[in-house]
Amino acid sequence: MGSRTIDELAAEVQRHIEQNNAEALEQCLLELEPFGLTQPLASASHILGLLLSQRGHPVNALVHYQRALAAHLALGDHANAATITCNIGFDYETLGQYSDALEYFNRALSLHEQHGPPAGVANATLGLGNIAAATGDYPEALKQFHRALELAESIGNRASLPDIHTNIGNIYSDTDTYTKALEYHRKALELYQELGDQRGIARVTGNIGVVHWKTGNFPDARDQFTRTVEIYRSLNDRGGVTFVTGNLLTVAIDMGDLDRASELLALMDAEPLADVHVVVQRERSRAQIQELSGDLDAAHQTLLSALAIARERSLATAQADVHKRLRDLALKRNDLADYVEHNNEFTRITDEVNGKETATRLAMQEAQRQIDLERKEHERHLAVLHATLPKAIADRVARGETVSDHFDAAAVLFTDIVGFTSHSSELPGQVVTALLEELYRAFDLVCRQHGVTKVKTIGDAYLCFKGDGNAEENAAALANAAAAFLHTGLTWPSGEPLVIRVGIHIGPVTAGVIGTERLQYDIWGDTVNTASRMESNALPGTVNLSAAMANGLRGNPEFTLESRGMIEVKGKGAMEMFLLRAVGS
Repeated sequence: MGSRTIDELAAEVQRHIEQNNAEALEQCLLELEPFGLTQPLASASHILGLLLSQRGHPVNALVHYQRALAAHLALGDHANAATITCNIGFDYETLGQYSDALEYFNRALSLHEQHGPPAGVANATLGLGNIAAATGDYPEALKQFHRALELAESIGNRASLPDIHTNIGNIYSDTDTYTKALEYHRKALELYQELGDQRGIARVTGNIGVVHWKTGNFPDARDQFTRTVEIYRSLNDRGGVTFVTGNLLTVAIDMGDLDRASELLALMDAEPLADVHVVVQRERSRAQIQELSGDLDAAHQTLLSALAIARERSLATAQADVHKRLRDLALKRNDLADYVEHNNEFTRITDEVNGKETATRLAMQEAQRQIDLERKEHERHLAVLHATLPKAIADRVARGETVSDHFDAAAVLFTDIVGFTSHSSELPGQVVTALLEELYRAFDLVCRQHGVTKVKTIGDAYLCFKGDGNAEENAAALANAAAAFLHTGLTWPSGEPLVIRVGIHIGPVTAGVIGTERLQYDIWGDTVNTASRMESNALPGTVNLSAAMANGLRGNPEFTLESRGMIEVKGKGAMEMFLLRAVGS
């Protein structure tokens, strides 16, 4: 141990990550520790924490997450540090340590907003919604979940969508709005199935089972929970199996099958439980079995233990439920003092909870109304953006980005129509407008096919460019687009062919969105001016290239170039120009 180099260990860590081999990763960590906070140690610790968390061991996962977080921060890797910070929040949430979870989710949100990616912002927002839901602030949870949903949709992050949908479904389930709950859960299930996410399928299948159980449909609830357990077993997720076993235990008791209930309780007792809600649920179920079996004193002691746990974690609804069970049990035990004590506590907590629930329902209705209004306004805003800006640019503006880009080798293309002024002066305005619309629709389609960005039209002129590839890629895309522009097949009403000229130059440009009321995406720089000069010096029905553009196409077998020699250009002097000839033309 310790004799291998850091590079050898890094390669082994990567192999074990690809194999999801937690045990081997743990062994690698022992050998990596002497090297300090390195990238291999950061990666191994992160993935090991993730695997332990998925397998139902959040306490152990936290140890490795914290080490991974320290390593990534020391290495200046803030994006991965943000992701791990969010994962720590989710583990503290699982453990019922909500103040710690809230702290880490807020940290993660701040890191993701500064360092990205946008999907991380949605994930941290989802975590904040989870804490609001866990502490009973359902309107706030609903707002956070809808914010996360909007962000995930705007960036096309389909992986986050099912989680958010099922969390919204849980809010509606918790507030007894079961039709709405099933609507969101079924949408989540459909999305998980599309993604092939078995863990997500298990989670939402269990949530659907909870809705069936709450509405008294015990057979369907049992079927859903059984299916969920099978999926978790196939994933080797003992924590998930134990959690859903608790739901099956509750259903077995409700269906009067005490033998099956006792078997399920024994299975739960054999597993360590990290989720405090599951612990309380297990003890309530144990007390029910004891009571139905005639051991009232044992049931009484079990419920007192469950009450202590619920009090320690401030689980108001669970406390009320246990007090009610103790009150009802006191009647059977002929203990009047116990009956009065637990009845008073049950009434006090229930009144408090009911008062909150009434206020919560009203607040949720208002929150949903506001969310619907904001969503409609957001959709109108997006529609306007997509109508005025290229889609990729509109999406960035919708996310709040300031769009200001620089491209070192952007190919820029100008076209105009030969004889446009003389032809259009003889035609009604609506005829000219219809012809231009048809021409530009054809050009827009060509741009989409070749990954070219349309910038704008100015009368009969059309401006587009490509800057996101290397020089050769950008040049080839514009050359292909130009060749297609020449062959639209459009004619003037007289039957005379509509002829265009095209000019292309390649070089550095700046691009960005300008304006406030009317947004416009535009490009600037001498490259744009030179491309315009190439177009004005083009021959009718041809593509005129600068020498720089011709150099970008040399070696491309798709095109041949024909030198036009040196041509005097206004404001620039003599420039060598080339005709672009498609192969075979």
